[in-house]
Amino acid sequence: MVDASQPRSRSCGGPWRGLPAWARCALRGKPMGSADVELQAAPFSWPQNPRRSSYSAFWRRAAPFVALCLLVLVAYNRRSLLRHAQDAFAAVYYKSDPAMMGRSHAAFPSPVCCTGQSCVPKGGGRVVVLSTLSSPAYLPLFLQLECTLRMSNPGLELAVLLEPGLLPKSSERLLRKLGVTLVQTYPLEYPNTYEPRYGKNFVKLKAFNLTQYDAVLMVDADTVIVGDVAPLWSLPTPFAAVWDQYRWLGRHRTGLRGLNGGVLLLRPCPAVAAHMAGILESHPKLRFTHRAAEQDFLDWYFRYTGTVLPLEYNVQTAQSLVGNLTVGGVAPVVLHFTNQKPWHGREAGRLGHQFLCSAADLRRRSVAAGMT
Repeated sequence: MVDASQPRSRSCGGPWRGLPAWARCALRGKPMGSADVELQAAPFSWPQNPRRSSYSAFWRRAAPFVALCLLVLVAYNRRSLLRHAQDAFAAVYYKSDPAMMGRSHAAFPSPVCCTGQSCVPKGGGRVVVLSTLSSPAYLPLFLQLECTLRMSNPGLELAVLLEPGLLPKSSERLLRKLGVTLVQTYPLEYPNTYEPRYGKNFVKLKAFNLTQYDAVLMVDADTVIVGDVAPLWSLPTPFAAVWDQYRWLGRHRTGLRGLNGGVLLLRPCPAVAAHMAGILESHPKLRFTHRAAEQDFLDWYFRYTGTVLPLEYNVQTAQSLVGNLTVGGVAPVVLHFTNQKPWHGREAGRLGHQFLCSAADLRRRSVAAGMT
Protein backbone atom coordinates (compact mmCIF):
# COMPACT_ATOMS: atom_id res chain seq x y z
CA MET A 1 0.00 0.00 0.00
CA VAL A 2 1.08 3.54 -0.67
CA ASP A 3 0.89 6.16 2.07
CA ALA A 4 -1.28 8.91 0.56
CA SER A 5 -0.22 11.38 3.27
CA GLN A 6 3.26 11.52 1.81
CA PRO A 7 3.78 13.13 -1.57
CA ARG A 8 5.46 10.68 -3.93
CA SER A 9 6.93 13.34 -6.16
CA ARG A 10 7.68 17.02 -5.78
CA SER A 11 8.05 17.61 -9.51
CA CYS A 12 4.68 17.10 -11.19
CA GLY A 13 4.71 13.34 -11.85
CA GLY A 14 2.16 11.59 -13.99
CA PRO A 15 2.13 9.79 -17.32
CA TRP A 16 4.87 12.11 -18.69
CA ARG A 17 7.77 10.87 -16.58
CA GLY A 18 10.06 10.79 -19.61
CA LEU A 19 9.78 14.59 -19.98
CA PRO A 20 11.73 17.26 -18.08
CA ALA A 21 10.17 18.52 -14.83
CA TRP A 22 9.17 21.91 -16.29
CA ALA A 23 7.34 20.20 -19.16
CA ARG A 24 5.45 17.86 -16.83
CA CYS A 25 4.32 20.77 -14.66
CA ALA A 26 3.29 22.81 -17.70
CA LEU A 27 1.18 19.93 -19.01
CA ARG A 28 -0.55 19.52 -15.65
CA GLY A 29 -1.05 23.24 -15.14
CA LYS A 30 1.05 23.42 -11.96
CA PRO A 31 4.01 25.57 -10.99
CA MET A 32 7.46 24.03 -10.71
CA GLY A 33 8.03 22.24 -7.39
CA SER A 34 4.32 21.82 -6.56
CA ALA A 35 3.37 18.71 -4.62
CA ASP A 36 2.10 15.87 -6.75
CA VAL A 37 0.46 13.26 -4.62
CA GLU A 38 -0.31 10.02 -6.42
CA LEU A 39 -2.62 7.56 -4.74
CA GLN A 40 -1.93 4.61 -7.03
CA ALA A 41 1.15 2.45 -6.87
CA ALA A 42 3.83 2.94 -9.49
CA PRO A 43 3.54 0.36 -12.29
CA PHE A 44 6.08 -2.45 -12.22
CA SER A 45 8.74 -2.42 -14.94
CA TRP A 46 11.76 -4.60 -15.63
CA PRO A 47 15.17 -3.00 -15.20
CA GLN A 48 16.24 -1.32 -18.43
CA ASN A 49 19.43 -2.21 -20.26
CA PRO A 50 21.22 1.13 -20.78
CA ARG A 51 22.89 -0.12 -23.96
CA ARG A 52 19.57 -1.27 -25.44
CA SER A 53 18.00 2.05 -24.55
CA SER A 54 20.78 3.91 -26.33
CA TYR A 55 20.29 1.71 -29.42
CA SER A 56 16.54 2.41 -29.37
CA ALA A 57 17.14 6.13 -29.05
CA PHE A 58 19.59 6.03 -31.96
CA TRP A 59 17.17 4.25 -34.27
CA ARG A 60 14.31 6.55 -33.28
CA ARG A 61 16.42 9.48 -34.40
CA ALA A 62 17.79 7.71 -37.49
CA ALA A 63 14.48 6.30 -38.74
CA PRO A 64 13.37 9.43 -40.65
CA PHE A 65 16.76 9.71 -42.35
CA VAL A 66 16.77 6.01 -43.31
CA ALA A 67 13.22 6.29 -44.67
CA LEU A 68 14.21 9.33 -46.74
CA CYS A 69 17.21 7.48 -48.19
CA LEU A 70 15.01 4.53 -49.13
CA LEU A 71 12.52 6.82 -50.86
CA VAL A 72 15.30 8.48 -52.86
CA LEU A 73 16.74 5.06 -53.77
CA VAL A 74 13.37 3.82 -54.98
CA ALA A 75 12.67 7.04 -56.90
CA TYR A 76 15.95 6.98 -58.83
CA ASN A 77 16.51 3.22 -59.14
CA ARG A 78 13.04 1.74 -59.20
CA ARG A 79 13.72 -0.10 -62.48
CA SER A 80 16.96 -1.56 -61.11
CA LEU A 81 15.26 -2.59 -57.87
CA LEU A 82 12.43 -4.20 -59.82
CA ARG A 83 14.93 -6.09 -61.96
CA HIS A 84 16.76 -7.34 -58.83
CA ALA A 85 13.45 -8.50 -57.41
CA GLN A 86 12.65 -10.31 -60.66
CA ASP A 87 16.09 -11.94 -60.65
CA ALA A 88 15.58 -13.13 -57.09
CA PHE A 89 12.18 -14.61 -57.92
CA ALA A 90 13.51 -16.30 -61.07
CA ALA A 91 16.45 -17.77 -59.15
CA VAL A 92 14.04 -19.48 -56.77
CA TYR A 93 11.46 -20.42 -59.41
CA TYR A 94 13.87 -21.93 -61.93
CA LYS A 95 17.05 -22.94 -60.11
CA SER A 96 15.17 -24.84 -57.42
CA ASP A 97 13.92 -27.21 -60.14
CA PRO A 98 16.61 -29.76 -61.14
CA ALA A 99 14.97 -30.22 -64.57
CA MET A 100 15.80 -26.59 -65.41
CA MET A 101 19.54 -27.11 -65.11
CA GLY A 102 19.78 -28.35 -68.68
CA ARG A 103 18.17 -30.69 -71.18
CA SER A 104 19.07 -34.28 -70.37
CA HIS A 105 18.80 -36.77 -73.21
CA ALA A 106 17.00 -39.21 -70.93
CA ALA A 107 14.13 -36.79 -70.25
CA PHE A 108 14.11 -34.91 -73.59
CA PRO A 109 15.80 -37.03 -76.28
CA SER A 110 16.66 -34.74 -79.19
CA PRO A 111 17.03 -35.63 -82.86
CA VAL A 112 20.47 -35.11 -84.37
CA CYS A 113 21.15 -33.88 -87.89
CA CYS A 114 24.95 -33.82 -87.66
CA THR A 115 27.78 -34.50 -85.24
CA GLY A 116 31.41 -33.47 -85.29
CA GLN A 117 33.04 -33.08 -88.68
CA SER A 118 29.89 -34.21 -90.49
CA CYS A 119 28.45 -30.77 -89.66
CA VAL A 120 30.92 -29.13 -92.05
CA PRO A 121 30.11 -29.77 -95.72
CA LYS A 122 32.88 -29.99 -98.28
CA GLY A 123 33.69 -26.57 -99.60
CA GLY A 124 31.93 -24.92 -96.65
CA GLY A 125 28.48 -24.96 -98.23
CA ARG A 126 26.14 -21.98 -98.32
CA VAL A 127 26.43 -19.72 -95.28
CA VAL A 128 24.59 -16.59 -94.19
CA VAL A 129 24.50 -13.92 -91.50
CA LEU A 130 20.88 -13.72 -90.39
CA SER A 131 19.14 -11.13 -88.22
CA THR A 132 15.61 -10.22 -87.17
CA LEU A 133 13.60 -7.01 -87.02
CA SER A 134 10.98 -6.90 -84.30
CA SER A 135 9.89 -3.32 -85.12
CA PRO A 136 10.69 -0.53 -87.62
CA ALA A 137 12.56 1.30 -84.83
CA TYR A 138 15.41 -1.20 -85.18
CA LEU A 139 16.02 -0.44 -88.87
CA PRO A 140 18.78 2.17 -88.16
CA LEU A 141 20.61 -0.43 -86.06
CA PHE A 142 20.25 -3.04 -88.79
CA LEU A 143 21.71 -0.61 -91.33
CA GLN A 144 24.78 -0.29 -89.08
CA LEU A 145 25.04 -4.09 -89.08
CA GLU A 146 24.77 -4.15 -92.88
CA CYS A 147 27.40 -1.43 -93.34
CA THR A 148 29.98 -2.94 -90.98
CA LEU A 149 29.46 -6.44 -92.41
CA ARG A 150 30.11 -5.23 -95.99
CA MET A 151 33.35 -3.60 -94.85
CA SER A 152 34.64 -6.50 -92.74
CA ASN A 153 33.31 -9.50 -94.72
CA PRO A 154 32.69 -8.43 -98.33
CA GLY A 155 30.63 -10.88 -100.34
CA LEU A 156 29.05 -12.58 -97.33
CA GLU A 157 25.27 -12.96 -97.63
CA LEU A 158 23.11 -11.01 -95.18
CA ALA A 159 19.46 -11.93 -94.60
CA VAL A 160 16.72 -10.80 -92.25
CA LEU A 161 13.66 -12.59 -90.86
CA LEU A 162 10.82 -10.20 -91.58
CA GLU A 163 7.12 -10.33 -90.81
CA PRO A 164 4.86 -9.25 -93.69
CA GLY A 165 3.88 -5.58 -93.40
CA LEU A 166 6.31 -4.80 -90.58
CA LEU A 167 8.33 -2.32 -92.63
CA PRO A 168 7.13 0.30 -95.12
CA LYS A 169 7.59 -0.70 -98.77
CA SER A 170 10.29 1.97 -99.14
CA SER A 171 12.34 0.36 -96.38
CA GLU A 172 11.96 -3.06 -97.97
CA ARG A 173 13.14 -1.63 -101.30
CA LEU A 174 16.18 -0.10 -99.57
CA LEU A 175 17.12 -3.45 -98.00
CA ARG A 176 16.80 -5.24 -101.33
CA LYS A 177 18.91 -2.56 -103.03
CA LEU A 178 21.56 -3.09 -100.35
CA GLY A 179 21.64 -6.79 -101.24
CA VAL A 180 19.82 -8.01 -98.12
CA THR A 181 17.82 -11.22 -98.51
CA LEU A 182 14.32 -10.82 -97.05
CA VAL A 183 13.07 -14.05 -95.49
CA GLN A 184 9.33 -13.84 -94.90
CA THR A 185 8.21 -15.34 -91.60
CA TYR A 186 5.42 -15.13 -89.05
CA PRO A 187 5.66 -14.30 -85.35
CA LEU A 188 6.58 -16.90 -82.76
CA GLU A 189 5.90 -15.21 -79.45
CA TYR A 190 5.20 -16.11 -75.84
CA PRO A 191 4.35 -13.67 -73.02
CA ASN A 192 7.30 -12.48 -70.95
CA THR A 193 7.15 -10.62 -67.64
CA TYR A 194 10.89 -9.97 -67.38
CA GLU A 195 10.96 -7.79 -70.51
CA PRO A 196 7.84 -7.94 -72.73
CA ARG A 197 9.82 -7.48 -75.97
CA TYR A 198 11.84 -10.62 -75.18
CA GLY A 199 8.78 -12.73 -75.95
CA LYS A 200 9.15 -11.96 -79.67
CA ASN A 201 12.69 -13.35 -79.76
CA PHE A 202 11.46 -16.94 -80.07
CA VAL A 203 11.22 -16.22 -83.80
CA LYS A 204 14.97 -16.98 -83.88
CA LEU A 205 14.11 -20.68 -83.57
CA LYS A 206 12.76 -20.54 -87.13
CA ALA A 207 16.35 -20.28 -88.34
CA PHE A 208 16.63 -24.04 -87.71
CA ASN A 209 14.18 -24.53 -90.61
CA LEU A 210 16.27 -22.63 -93.20
CA THR A 211 17.64 -25.70 -94.91
CA GLN A 212 18.72 -23.66 -97.94
CA TYR A 213 21.77 -22.79 -95.80
CA ASP A 214 24.41 -25.11 -94.39
CA ALA A 215 25.31 -22.73 -91.55
CA VAL A 216 23.64 -19.66 -90.10
CA LEU A 217 25.23 -16.97 -87.97
CA MET A 218 22.21 -15.54 -86.17
CA VAL A 219 22.88 -12.03 -84.82
CA ASP A 220 20.70 -9.42 -83.15
CA ALA A 221 19.99 -6.17 -84.98
CA ASP A 222 21.92 -4.25 -82.27
CA THR A 223 25.20 -5.93 -83.21
CA VAL A 224 27.93 -4.87 -85.63
CA ILE A 225 30.42 -7.20 -87.28
CA VAL A 226 33.90 -5.66 -87.43
CA GLY A 227 36.12 -8.73 -87.88
CA ASP A 228 36.40 -11.85 -89.99
CA VAL A 229 33.75 -14.48 -89.18
CA ALA A 230 35.08 -17.07 -91.69
CA PRO A 231 36.62 -19.30 -88.95
CA LEU A 232 33.14 -20.00 -87.60
CA TRP A 233 31.93 -21.83 -90.71
CA SER A 234 34.41 -24.67 -90.25
CA LEU A 235 33.56 -25.41 -86.62
CA PRO A 236 32.44 -29.06 -86.27
CA THR A 237 29.39 -28.34 -84.13
CA PRO A 238 25.63 -28.01 -84.68
CA PHE A 239 25.34 -25.09 -82.25
CA ALA A 240 27.66 -22.55 -80.63
CA ALA A 241 27.32 -19.32 -78.67
CA VAL A 242 29.22 -16.97 -76.35
CA TRP A 243 28.75 -16.69 -72.59
CA ASP A 244 26.49 -13.93 -71.35
CA GLN A 245 28.51 -11.18 -69.66
CA TYR A 246 27.83 -8.97 -66.65
CA ARG A 247 29.69 -6.56 -64.41
CA TRP A 248 30.20 -7.77 -60.85
CA LEU A 249 28.20 -5.42 -58.59
CA GLY A 250 27.31 -3.52 -61.76
CA ARG A 251 30.71 -1.89 -62.22
CA HIS A 252 33.62 -4.19 -61.41
CA ARG A 253 35.22 -7.25 -63.02
CA THR A 254 33.43 -8.95 -65.94
CA GLY A 255 31.61 -12.16 -65.04
CA LEU A 256 30.23 -14.90 -67.30
CA ARG A 257 26.99 -16.87 -67.01
CA GLY A 258 24.79 -18.95 -69.28
CA LEU A 259 24.82 -18.08 -72.95
CA ASN A 260 23.89 -14.85 -74.67
CA GLY A 261 21.35 -15.09 -77.49
CA GLY A 262 22.77 -12.14 -79.44
CA VAL A 263 25.14 -14.24 -81.58
CA LEU A 264 24.33 -17.88 -82.40
CA LEU A 265 26.08 -20.23 -84.81
CA LEU A 266 23.72 -23.02 -85.87
CA ARG A 267 23.28 -25.73 -88.48
CA PRO A 268 19.66 -25.78 -89.75
CA CYS A 269 17.81 -28.97 -88.77
CA PRO A 270 13.99 -29.08 -89.13
CA ALA A 271 13.80 -32.09 -86.77
CA VAL A 272 15.43 -30.05 -84.01
CA ALA A 273 13.10 -27.10 -84.77
CA ALA A 274 10.06 -29.38 -84.44
CA HIS A 275 11.42 -30.87 -81.22
CA MET A 276 11.90 -27.39 -79.72
CA ALA A 277 8.39 -26.33 -80.74
CA GLY A 278 6.91 -29.43 -79.10
CA ILE A 279 8.77 -28.80 -75.84
CA LEU A 280 7.65 -25.17 -75.71
CA GLU A 281 4.02 -26.17 -76.23
CA SER A 282 4.00 -29.01 -73.71
CA HIS A 283 6.23 -27.47 -71.01
CA PRO A 284 5.24 -23.80 -70.43
CA LYS A 285 7.86 -23.38 -67.71
CA LEU A 286 10.57 -23.81 -70.35
CA ARG A 287 9.37 -20.66 -72.10
CA PHE A 288 11.23 -18.84 -69.32
CA THR A 289 8.43 -16.31 -68.94
CA HIS A 290 10.20 -14.71 -65.96
CA ARG A 291 13.66 -14.71 -67.51
CA ALA A 292 15.25 -13.96 -70.89
CA ALA A 293 12.88 -16.07 -73.03
CA GLU A 294 14.65 -17.74 -75.99
CA GLN A 295 18.10 -17.02 -74.57
CA ASP A 296 17.48 -19.09 -71.45
CA PHE A 297 15.63 -21.74 -73.46
CA LEU A 298 18.56 -22.21 -75.86
CA ASP A 299 20.97 -22.25 -72.93
CA TRP A 300 18.85 -25.02 -71.38
CA TYR A 301 18.46 -26.95 -74.65
CA PHE A 302 22.15 -26.95 -75.64
CA ARG A 303 23.62 -26.87 -72.12
CA TYR A 304 25.32 -30.26 -72.52
CA THR A 305 25.81 -30.35 -76.30
CA GLY A 306 26.61 -26.83 -77.50
CA THR A 307 30.01 -25.27 -78.12
CA VAL A 308 31.23 -22.14 -76.35
CA LEU A 309 32.69 -19.47 -78.64
CA PRO A 310 35.45 -17.06 -77.56
CA LEU A 311 34.35 -13.75 -76.11
CA GLU A 312 35.41 -11.74 -79.18
CA TYR A 313 32.51 -13.17 -81.19
CA ASN A 314 29.94 -11.45 -78.97
CA VAL A 315 31.50 -8.56 -77.06
CA GLN A 316 28.83 -6.88 -74.95
CA THR A 317 30.18 -3.35 -75.07
CA ALA A 318 29.10 -2.17 -71.62
CA GLN A 319 30.44 -5.30 -69.95
CA SER A 320 33.51 -6.49 -71.87
CA LEU A 321 34.93 -3.75 -74.10
CA VAL A 322 38.01 -1.87 -72.88
CA GLY A 323 39.10 0.73 -75.43
CA ASN A 324 39.51 -1.12 -78.73
CA LEU A 325 39.95 -4.57 -77.20
CA THR A 326 37.97 -7.06 -75.18
CA VAL A 327 38.53 -7.38 -71.45
CA GLY A 328 40.84 -10.26 -72.37
CA GLY A 329 42.95 -8.08 -74.68
CA VAL A 330 41.68 -9.47 -78.01
CA ALA A 331 40.36 -7.51 -80.99
CA PRO A 332 36.55 -7.87 -81.21
CA VAL A 333 34.85 -9.59 -84.13
CA VAL A 334 31.22 -8.89 -83.19
CA LEU A 335 30.13 -6.05 -80.92
CA HIS A 336 26.80 -6.22 -79.13
CA PHE A 337 25.20 -3.01 -77.83
CA THR A 338 23.07 -4.59 -75.11
CA ASN A 339 22.71 -1.46 -72.97
CA GLN A 340 23.14 1.86 -74.75
CA LYS A 341 22.10 1.22 -78.33
CA PRO A 342 23.43 3.54 -81.06
CA TRP A 343 20.02 4.77 -82.21
CA HIS A 344 21.55 7.97 -83.62
CA GLY A 345 24.66 6.48 -85.19
CA ARG A 346 28.24 7.17 -84.21
CA GLU A 347 28.69 9.62 -81.32
CA ALA A 348 32.08 10.75 -80.09
CA GLY A 349 33.11 9.42 -76.70
CA ARG A 350 30.51 6.64 -76.56
CA LEU A 351 31.69 3.13 -75.80
CA GLY A 352 32.17 1.06 -78.94
CA HIS A 353 31.06 3.82 -81.30
CA GLN A 354 34.52 3.98 -82.88
CA PHE A 355 33.62 0.72 -84.67
CA LEU A 356 30.39 2.08 -86.19
CA CYS A 357 29.94 3.37 -89.71
CA SER A 358 29.87 7.16 -89.89
CA ALA A 359 26.90 9.08 -91.28
CA ALA A 360 28.93 9.64 -94.47
CA ASP A 361 29.51 5.89 -94.82
CA LEU A 362 25.79 5.17 -94.46
CA ARG A 363 24.95 7.91 -96.95
CA ARG A 364 27.37 6.45 -99.50
CA ARG A 365 25.80 3.03 -99.03
CA SER A 366 22.35 4.48 -99.68
CA VAL A 367 23.52 6.37 -102.78
CA ALA A 368 25.28 3.30 -104.14
CA ALA A 369 22.03 1.37 -103.71
CA GLY A 370 20.23 4.02 -105.79
CA MET A 371 18.27 5.42 -102.83
CA THR A 372 19.05 9.15 -102.67
